Amino acid sequence: MKRKKSLVKYSYLLRLIIIVTACLFIPVLVLNLSVVRSSYRRMEEDNRASYLRITQYSAGYFNEHVSMLCNHALNMSLDRKIVRSNIEKSEWNTIKAVSETLVDYKVGVPMVKSIGVYFKGADYVLTTNYKYSLRRFMDIESRGNKEVGRRMKTFLTSGHKERTVLLSTFDTFAYPYARLYVGVPVSINDADDTMIFYVLDYTALKTSFIGTLGYENYGLFILDSGDSLLYANGNIDAGIFQDTELKQFLSDPQNTLVKYTWQQNSYNIFKFFDAVQGKMFLSVIPQDDVEKSLNSFYETIQSSLLFLALGLILLFAMSVYLSYKPIYRLSRRIGIREDRDGKSREENGESAGMPEDRGGRDEIAAIEMAFDRLGSVNEELRETVTEQRMQLMDLVLNKLLSGEQPDSSDLEWLSSVLSGDAFCVLSVTGLEMNNVQRELLADEILSEFQSHVFLVDMMYDRHTVFVCAIPGTLSPEEVTAGIVETLRQSEGGGKVGIGTGHSVTRLIDIRSSYLRSLQDLDMDSGAIVYDDLMNDLSITEMDLTEETLSFLQHMKNGEKEDALDDLATIRGRISGNVSSVLVERYVCYKMMDAFLRTLKQIGMPLNQQEMNRILYFNNITEMCELLTPAVVRVCDSIAHTKSASKDQLNDSIVKFVDIHFTDPNLSLLQIADHYHISIYTLSRLFKEITGIGFKDYVTGKRIELARHLLMTTEKKVGDIAAEIGFGSVSHFNRVFKANCGMSPSKYKVEAVK
Repeated sequence: MKRKKSLVKYSYLLRLIIIVTACLFIPVLVLNLSVVRSSYRRMEEDNRASYLRITQYSAGYFNEHVSMLCNHALNMSLDRKIVRSNIEKSEWNTIKAVSETLVDYKVGVPMVKSIGVYFKGADYVLTTNYKYSLRRFMDIESRGNKEVGRRMKTFLTSGHKERTVLLSTFDTFAYPYARLYVGVPVSINDADDTMIFYVLDYTALKTSFIGTLGYENYGLFILDSGDSLLYANGNIDAGIFQDTELKQFLSDPQNTLVKYTWQQNSYNIFKFFDAVQGKMFLSVIPQDDVEKSLNSFYETIQSSLLFLALGLILLFAMSVYLSYKPIYRLSRRIGIREDRDGKSREENGESAGMPEDRGGRDEIAAIEMAFDRLGSVNEELRETVTEQRMQLMDLVLNKLLSGEQPDSSDLEWLSSVLSGDAFCVLSVTGLEMNNVQRELLADEILSEFQSHVFLVDMMYDRHTVFVCAIPGTLSPEEVTAGIVETLRQSEGGGKVGIGTGHSVTRLIDIRSSYLRSLQDLDMDSGAIVYDDLMNDLSITEMDLTEETLSFLQHMKNGEKEDALDDLATIRGRISGNVSSVLVERYVCYKMMDAFLRTLKQIGMPLNQQEMNRILYFNNITEMCELLTPAVVRVCDSIAHTKSASKDQLNDSIVKFVDIHFTDPNLSLLQIADHYHISIYTLSRLFKEITGIGFKDYVTGKRIELARHLLMTTEKKVGDIAAEIGFGSVSHFNRVFKANCGMSPSKYKVEAVK
């Protein structure tokens, strides 16, 4: 089961391996086939050269023997025993002596069957066997064949000027009866014209010469200039010359070799033409078992390699097909979709502005473009997810810093993101950085201090909060001091005010660090310090300080209910926990001092009448009752001012978008940098203002304007798309159809109706 799953999982890889293997093996097989063919051809050429030399040797051997017979005849002509006058006496002893002389001469030419002598004008022929009458001799040798008899008579009686004269009956009779007559005209006693002739049968050139070559079945044929057979050694049937194919071979002067099959036997026939003698020599060599085995082996290897190469080619083609098929189907689907988009663009007047020709792209280019588009979509999705995560982080941190309780799931998620052993808050005023500079600053802090930093814009308090997650291996004091120094040296950080809070171990407690950072920033009433008199209290200085700072911060934020709750909490903590009236009054005066300085700082000091009224109290309860009306008035005033400021900022942001929504480069980042706030804070704020996201708002404005232009103008769809801020007509078509349920061109037609 696992193997099957693996095969399915890696099927494309397996096909690729098969293709690569086939690509590697096909050249190897072709190379092997080439080597085999080359070796076989080399062997054939060597054999051909060897057989051709044998044929040439045969020609030389024959010519040498003819020359030898000619010299032999000349030597005989000098012998005084062969005298015509003695022979014609018809004395038995004389004729016998001459015959014995011929026999003696025959010993010197063992390949000759017999030697004969004919004197011109005589009616007899003398041979090594007997003295014949001319007529009887011709009848015996011609075996009753008149044509042969006529040629024999011409051979003996005509006056020949050649050095040697040849007469053959191989073209007429079978081997046992066929003869080759080699005649040598000589003069005996300087007066007699004599023809000494030698009779050769088919064994004449077989025993001595052919035997030395090692070819027992070697066939030798000699033809004259008229292609008549002069001689054959008897190993091969002379009927072979009746075949049309062999006749064509003989008539072709360029071809010297032919592979020939006769009576189910295979032969190699080699041809050599002796231009001097005017004769053609043929060597007919049967293919032996070794050569046949070699030919069979070559044919088997060749066939096997061809079939194997064909199989690999088919396998290669099938693998290519199977591998290309999904690519083709994918590219075809992409092409169909692009064709649909193209038709839609043509319907909407975009055909003249096509960015590129779809037909000019190959499959890979089409798939790459599709993946590029998919990558763009994925990138947009990742950016959207990242943006949503950062918005959630910004929202949760805002709630924590403002004293609100976020959802437990959101808090748990934020704790996993901002992982650290300690947390510290820095409040910064006058920080004017765009979002890129903010990210670079956060990266620099992470690189130098190994601490993650998240920036939160406190929109209506005009300061930015740095929430720092510090690992346990570092000292929080050293890290915060280093971050402060980095902020002061950073671009745009020369005129900033920085307040540093204390470190806390839980993320949920960062509000106390935030309040301390505000105190350090001197945005509140200043540090509230309780001296040794606080030892008489059962509560700690830290608890009282945090609650006092929380009260003052809520009042500064215009949060009336929270401020009054904090005031009641302070009253409850101090009441019943002091050992003397003096200590209670001391604490009350310290709180009153912080309260008055805070009012002065925010520009809402009390008038003289209010000052006189609240300064006369005896205990914490009376002080809280006197402070309550002032706190209510201040909070209401601040809330009203903040509401107006908030409305003004919100209106400014929305107005900015309404003015620039047709700009194709308009983005959330551009607006955030314009107002010097975080892109995530702006995204969250924009949704709070309009009830929808930034992209949806801009798209709605653009579609609204597009509908107006489609109904009231004659502009083309492409022109309208460019005018309202869309980068491409296809994108505009998709967005318009998604919002209006029809294409822009159809909407225009419907509007005209």
